[in-house]
Amino acid sequence: LAQVIADVKNVLHRLFEDKVQVDDWNITGYGDPSKFGFAKPWKVHEGHTDANIITADNWYGIDSEMIRAFLWEHAASLRHYDAFIVTHTPVFCRLFESFGKPIILVNSCRYDLPYCYNGRLSELSQLNECLQRLQHNGLLLAVSNNKADRDYLELGAGISSVHIPSLCQYTSVTHLPDVAALNPPCLGVREARPGAGKGEGEGKGK
Repeated sequence: LAQVIADVKNVLHRLFEDKVQVDDWNITGYGDPSKFGFAKPWKVHEGHTDANIITADNWYGIDSEMIRAFLWEHAASLRHYDAFIVTHTPVFCRLFESFGKPIILVNSCRYDLPYCYNGRLSELSQLNECLQRLQHNGLLLAVSNNKADRDYLELGAGISSVHIPSLCQYTSVTHLPDVAALNPPCLGVREARPGAGKGEGEGKGK
């Protein structure tokens, strides 16, 4: 999450320099708004949540009631933002839909979290409908950082997204596109392939 936030901020800074302000508020506590105090003809907001409403401990239970409580608490301040950024996970798009502002969605995980775990299919249906309305109204810019989550989002919610793979240099994993081409995206339950991500094939011919 922290890496995704940093990447988004870096892109916005390179594109707009001091013309954009990004307020980085998130439930993990990784954000530091003081590092990105851009000047502000317009502002982008990234997921502030109140400790008494949605937290790192209770977000897996996020539902319509929690969203109503969040909006009751924060709507007055959030309506002044020009756009929102949602990273991990897409369910947080539900917090911002009612403001009618553009939402940049960085789809970096299974989009139906937490409902794929807690089994609340009625809430999942509301998430799907939210994403579909946003896309229909031209308010959703969805980017997926891997093909599996890109395809899962389209399969489950009918939402197309742009695939921009993460560089992820911090993992020190070798990228082998010829090997990856032989392994299509897996939808649903995911199982790690033995040896995956260990640079198999390195050193051949030496």
